Amino acid sequence: MENPVPYEENGTSPIPYFVVLAAAIIAVVYFYGIKFDDYSETELVNFSYYFVPAFAFSIVGLITKKNKKSLLYAIGAAVSAGVLLVAFFMGIWPSL
Repeated sequence: MENPVPYEENGTSPIPYFVVLAAAIIAVVYFYGIKFDDYSETELVNFSYYFVPAFAFSIVGLITKKNKKSLLYAIGAAVSAGVLLVAFFMGIWPSL
């Protein structure tokens, strides 16, 4: 019987990356498109701590899905994106 989960040869399944990407897109549309007027600017900025790492995870995971370590790369990208976002909002944003 053939495996129903589409795995790349010697790689990982792209399904988790698509699920996280879809969740991030839904969150962005919800907070910035539908509920934009219900939140302050500070709250909207703080929401980016959730979806920017999710985008980084998904994009890097999809780019590296043929690699056996794609999950490791995707997690590293998400953590790096979160750290860079904190550095930006704590270091650069207040001086703007």
